[in-house]
Amino acid sequence: MVIKFGFVAILALLVFTGAATAQVCSRAPDERTTPPPKPTDLTVADPKDRDFEIYDNSYALLIGQQNYLHRSHLDNVPSEIEALKSVLESQSFSVSVYKDLDSAQLPEAIECFIKSIAADDQARVVIYVGGHGDTRTVGTRKIGYLLPVDVPASTDDPDFVKKALPTSQFVEWSKWLEVKHSMFLLDICFGGAIFESKGDPTHPLRPSNYIFSDVLQSKTREFVAAGSEDQTVPAHSTFLQLIVDALLGQRDEADQNKDGYITGEELISYLKNTVPNYVDNQTPVSGKISDPNLDKGDIVFKLPEKTSSGPTTVSAGPDDIAGPTVTPIFRSGGAGSGKQIAQLYQIEKLLSTKSGVCAEDCVNNDQYSISIKTPENLPTTAIFDQPELTCVGCSTNFSIVDEPTLSQDKKTASVIFKSDEVSAVWRLRATIVVPSGENGTTGDKVLLVDAKDNKVTSVDANNLSVLRSSAPIEPGKVDKMHSIVLALQSNDTPTRRNARVDLAKLIEDDDGSLVSQLIRDVATGTYRYQLGIAEALSQTKDGWKTTESASKDILVAAKTRIKDPTLSKTIDAALANARSSVFYEVGADGWLTKANQLRPVSIKTAPLPKYEDIRGDQILKADSAVYLRAGPGVQFGVFGVLKGDACVRVVGKTEASQKPGQGWLDVVKSDCKG
Repeated sequence: MVIKFGFVAILALLVFTGAATAQVCSRAPDERTTPPPKPTDLTVADPKDRDFEIYDNSYALLIGQQNYLHRSHLDNVPSEIEALKSVLESQSFSVSVYKDLDSAQLPEAIECFIKSIAADDQARVVIYVGGHGDTRTVGTRKIGYLLPVDVPASTDDPDFVKKALPTSQFVEWSKWLEVKHSMFLLDICFGGAIFESKGDPTHPLRPSNYIFSDVLQSKTREFVAAGSEDQTVPAHSTFLQLIVDALLGQRDEADQNKDGYITGEELISYLKNTVPNYVDNQTPVSGKISDPNLDKGDIVFKLPEKTSSGPTTVSAGPDDIAGPTVTPIFRSGGAGSGKQIAQLYQIEKLLSTKSGVCAEDCVNNDQYSISIKTPENLPTTAIFDQPELTCVGCSTNFSIVDEPTLSQDKKTASVIFKSDEVSAVWRLRATIVVPSGENGTTGDKVLLVDAKDNKVTSVDANNLSVLRSSAPIEPGKVDKMHSIVLALQSNDTPTRRNARVDLAKLIEDDDGSLVSQLIRDVATGTYRYQLGIAEALSQTKDGWKTTESASKDILVAAKTRIKDPTLSKTIDAALANARSSVFYEVGADGWLTKANQLRPVSIKTAPLPKYEDIRGDQILKADSAVYLRAGPGVQFGVFGVLKGDACVRVVGKTEASQKPGQGWLDVVKSDCKG
């Protein structure tokens, strides 16, 4: 199955350092911590007040794959990497960053980095990669791949296997390392495919002196994936945001034993418990290398010293939650409400003031500046509002030279401050407002922001696809779905055909949650997956339903992009078999209360049957255009428009109103003869 790789986790902490033996590589890092930090501040006092040395050095390698030649660009990746880079540098990691590596450069850069630091046996290492990923199914086995920027669009292309990098290679690379502790973080769709066997034991709560134990000091090679081998992950990485927040000390629950340190075990437990609270159907998985000499220890991160219950706020501002990227937040007051209908964004930039990491942001000595400009791909009307500066790890050794301010045109937010903090991360954050019209209102229109390129358009609210939170899918149904999905992509033709029939039966009684999940993966799925899903949808008895009106758009987009006659015909059949909801109400005069409703095809005069008298399999006809919605109620979004004189067949009643004579009907398209 083709998947989007938000490879944000298992490849996050491996880096070139001046202390390591120089390695000759054809391409130098695009960014590097300069000068390298002094030995890490992880020589700490043990319970008997003796110096205890945990690590001599810390290295991180961050790889960001954004500008793909044959796949969609991942515009969140660069800013996510910058946020992680700042946090790691504040913890004395020497960080190297690579961007947009092709099939020749990607493995070479990783190998070159690993060889340069491999012999440092008292070091810790993190490797992070952000980019696209994909899978191929061989027999019953899934093979996961990290994608260089020049990989072909299709996994069936002969050059795909030649250029794509198997994720299993990271397990082999981890064996080259002689360092004490390494952690590989994979924030990718189906990232769990890297594990040949799951390694998710339940870890007990460790005592406060655990970091001084012999067990923790043993060597380890830890792997964490943002989701299982069957799960997709979003383009904006909640997984990475939670890691950054944890290492900044903003998530108290991550430090389970409250000793001021976060271990790999604690980080993994925190991610598994927290990510599902923010993202449906995403549960991180983890494992250690299958080697008795490399599976006992645990990586350690020291939290910033706290002087209060949270980050130090050094300017007034809203208590908003924002990721390390530009994040759209929709706000609408509705037509005629007098409120602005607009698109809100949160944007932020992080800066580490760890000694020696100032780089181009230094003004002089201990004086720093942070500046953010409105992104170029937003409308020219976009402006900043409510700038805010916060600091994690600050005590009293700082002063604000110039408070967070906005430029005259409100398109730049900036701040200047002084700091002598030995370990602190500063965050400048602002709200971006994109007005939707000259007077701030657009009537029945709302602004729609394209997630790919941030292009903003004004659209009719009735034509806006809506994504809704799906109800949790029953575990038994999930397991069955996973086995069917694998069979859909089998090399055996009868197996694929049987899987389509089984899937059609499985989704007959689905509330739409399962279908919406399956269709989301059509956008990046293999050809066999796309064809199998479309065929199953077309065969579903009484039509299929979804919790997301965007499902239709995804299917249409796949049909347009692939341009395969068989797939196109099958998607058309699937769309024709979609179940939708329509409103029905009869007034006191025995006729429909308003236009844009359906009436029984055999009845042309009043009185029409009331809602409670409409029966299953009854044929309804549209006298004028009628909106078909993904579910009962306008909040589900429009799933399509039924033209005048067209007909549907009633397959159920979704939701009745407390008012007699009205409610929502489940329907599928039909000819008018039934």
